[in-house]
Amino acid sequence: MKEGKPRRRNIWKATQALLSLVQSFSESIKDMNEKIIGWCKKQNPVQTLRDFGIEVFNGGRIGKKKSSLTISKKNGAIKDWKT
Repeated sequence: MKEGKPRRRNIWKATQALLSLVQSFSESIKDMNEKIIGWCKKQNPVQTLRDFGIEVFNGGRIGKKKSSLTISKKNGAIKDWKT
């Protein structure tokens, strides 16, 4: 019966190490997500599209004047990625 106790302790230590690793990954992902959100808020999507040679018309249309792919004037988000 004494053989079981060290084995349980090792399993417990391994489990704690794994949980600590998962917690560390979780915190890193949250931090990276906040950095990405902050970077995206600072970007100007219309200017970025123009920098890559994509036409953006006054009505917010992208690529063609009658395109359904548009840019929201409210928040700068690009809509209807299906086209």
